[in-house]
Amino acid sequence: LIVDDEIFNIVVIENFCKSLGIATEKAFNGQEALDKLKSCFKDGLSPIKLVFMDVNMPIMDGYQATANIKEMISQGEIEDLEIVGVTAYVARDKIVRGFKSGMSEIVNKPLSKTVLSDVLKRYAII
Repeated sequence: LIVDDEIFNIVVIENFCKSLGIATEKAFNGQEALDKLKSCFKDGLSPIKLVFMDVNMPIMDGYQATANIKEMISQGEIEDLEIVGVTAYVARDKIVRGFKSGMSEIVNKPLSKTVLSDVLKRYAII
């Protein structure tokens, strides 16, 4: 699942994943991400195993969305998954806040193919 309020950022990740044969879903804010995860789990669709989560978005930012997703996992509403924070402004406070919210790691925008590939390998997606 790719969550970002900028379509360009979604398309970059989406295209790389497609080139590797990996199906993707997208959401434009944290609330859409929660809805998408609930719907995929409820409808028995292929489980989402990894989320690329922008940290700064309108409606619901990535930190709040991550905390909510982790709560949904603990309540058994959705399957366990990894959340990778994505931000253009990697600073210590953002990293700490990301880990506290439940993100597995935080990577810098724009994402290169090398970074994307490394992340996908780390979480056994490829």
